[in-house]
Amino acid sequence: MANSREHFALEWIKGELLETLNDARQALEAFVESDRDETRMRACLTGLHQVHGTLVMLEFFGVTLLADHLEQLAQKMLSADVADEPGAAQALMQGILELPGHLEEIQAGGPDSTRGVSGLINEIRAHLGESPLAFDTDVTSIARGASAESLSRFEQID
Repeated sequence: MANSREHFALEWIKGELLETLNDARQALEAFVESDRDETRMRACLTGLHQVHGTLVMLEFFGVTLLADHLEQLAQKMLSADVADEPGAAQALMQGILELPGHLEEIQAGGPDSTRGVSGLINEIRAHLGESPLAFDTDVTSIARGASAESLSRFEQID
């Protein structure tokens, strides 16, 4: 469970997180409707990267893992490197829409756990061409390792 410092920090920046997620959602919708306008997907990816980085700083490892996978999927879509683009877009949208609810639960005192996001993470992993994660592992080490990979990916896309 998040401590009071983390709750305070989440309260302080939650509005901006939600606004950034909304911008990412709108960019994804525009990407799908505009017949793959790369600029739209880049805007979605940038927003997801900002959300992911913020969650890393707040040390919310369960939702950070979800945000990391959303960012990875957006990168793959930008690179046109997904086999099922409509399915990938749907999973990406689902994650963008679900993330605020998970933040609400944490803010209300609920645990920051992968329990509520494990199914979606594994669906996203399938679109990434990766095997499912077993969620009995240490979420902290998974999330910390993923954040370094995300930073490297973001630097590659400028």
